[in-house]
Amino acid sequence: MGSRETVEVHEIAVKKGTHGWLGILAALFARGGQRETVVTKLHFNTTAQTVWDGIRFYEEIPIEPTFLLRLCIPYPLRSEGKKTGPGSKVMCIYNGGDLVKEITSIDPPRLMTFEVHNQSLGMESCVVAQGGSYEIVPTANGVDVLLTTNYLGFLHPRFFFRPFERFMTHQLHLHILKGMKKILFPA
Repeated sequence: MGSRETVEVHEIAVKKGTHGWLGILAALFARGGQRETVVTKLHFNTTAQTVWDGIRFYEEIPIEPTFLLRLCIPYPLRSEGKKTGPGSKVMCIYNGGDLVKEITSIDPPRLMTFEVHNQSLGMESCVVAQGGSYEIVPTANGVDVLLTTNYLGFLHPRFFFRPFERFMTHQLHLHILKGMKKILFPA
């Protein structure tokens, strides 16, 4: 569970702009940001190395996002760059914006962490991604993959908006993890 500490960076996010129905939400409910963390776990019946070789970001999943993801999150087009080691940067391009993910640590085949920089997706007055990780944990019959996202949530009251943000983040994680499974094990 993420820290509920208030982060006063909302003015920066507002300057980047939020559009459409998210802009209306931001105008009515955006306040100082609070740090949040969401973790989603999915089991893979394979080795840690196989999963490690199949790690993908949202923008690299070749499966159509669900209607709900398309409604709430900009549509991913592609990524440019490699996840080769600390300091590596990946430009993630969406229909109407982009962001940069910088790899902060790699411990193959166990852990990869990253930070998000320069988010410009038209939703910055509501949510700003900060980073995340992929953790691969061996089990008796394969591995569990824990996908973590850290973000700032600006919509208040938090008790009202936090559950929806968490739900959407889990949906995003499941799309990524199930997409990785489909890439690794095509039917």
